[in-house]
Amino acid sequence: MKNEWNDLNHQRLRLSLDSIALLLYCSEFYDCDELPLSVTEWNDLEKMLRASQLKRPAALLALEYEAIMINLDIDEELSHKIASRNKGIAFLLEQLQRMESLGVLVTTKYEEEYPYQLKRKMKKNMPLILYYSGDITMLKDPLVCVAGPIRSNRRIDQNTRAVISKLNEEDYTLISCGNRGVETLAMKHQLRIGGKAVNFLCGNIIIEMKEYLRPIKNGQMLLVSAVYPFANFDLVHAIDRNQYVFSLAEVAIIMYSQINSGAVWLSAMQNFTQRWTKLAAIMDDEFYGNARLIELGAIGLTMDMIQSPLTLSELLDQEEEKIQETESYDQISIYEFLGEQYEI
Repeated sequence: MKNEWNDLNHQRLRLSLDSIALLLYCSEFYDCDELPLSVTEWNDLEKMLRASQLKRPAALLALEYEAIMINLDIDEELSHKIASRNKGIAFLLEQLQRMESLGVLVTTKYEEEYPYQLKRKMKKNMPLILYYSGDITMLKDPLVCVAGPIRSNRRIDQNTRAVISKLNEEDYTLISCGNRGVETLAMKHQLRIGGKAVNFLCGNIIIEMKEYLRPIKNGQMLLVSAVYPFANFDLVHAIDRNQYVFSLAEVAIIMYSQINSGAVWLSAMQNFTQRWTKLAAIMDDEFYGNARLIELGAIGLTMDMIQSPLTLSELLDQEEEKIQETESYDQISIYEFLGEQYEI
């Protein structure tokens, strides 16, 4: 596969020493008996570093076990883990070069190319490391998520193609979890009509690269993942991945959902609490789940709206204004009712 990725290798791997330290301690590149540090463990370690004379993660790379214990107020187990992993830096660099030859690059929270929206919205829960194939600057494009069920039908598929066509006309980049059904249909239609797509994975990025070789090489597609490139599918990673996708998108459009069922519904419920992005749902008499989402505060969009001359931004602003007016009216009505009842 190496020769197929020569065109991508102009994006040479350039990482700061802080990133090298993070990868050494938190990634699965280094084959070691010690488990990598979790996000929580790393965040706690960062706080200790800032409060010490070391300040930055890169300072840990040159330290032995005793020096780590002296400089940081951490337990023996963590000190031993850091010192043990320091011995694997040569192996780590070899593995990074190997991954680059396969077309997979790496970035971390310490690099300028790391997406700002993930930092701003996910905060301490942002992924420390991102693995990718393609042009990572696509994460700075105006991104729209289109989400829907694995089991679709002709009506939902037609609606999905119409939404994607509108996004493409307005130069949005699609961001997707790439699940079977609606999301795969949306992504392939976006690529077919010349648009750009980001596929945020939670499994083996190498396998996906083989399927999307051409659009990755011609700059149409970015594959990105927060898990080790050879990892298998994991439900926890999938839930985290959905949060990252919503955080990166300007708006998430739900094509179809079922009440209290499936990943789409769960992500929408989480978004109501976390407010990662604007949430819109396609209105249809048969889409009961979407009707409930709209009742809960999602922006309702009909297919007539999607096919109108108004831009997506104009439609969202227009419908949000209606929601605000309704909420204001309801609030006034409640106060008036209370005033009448209790003379306040």
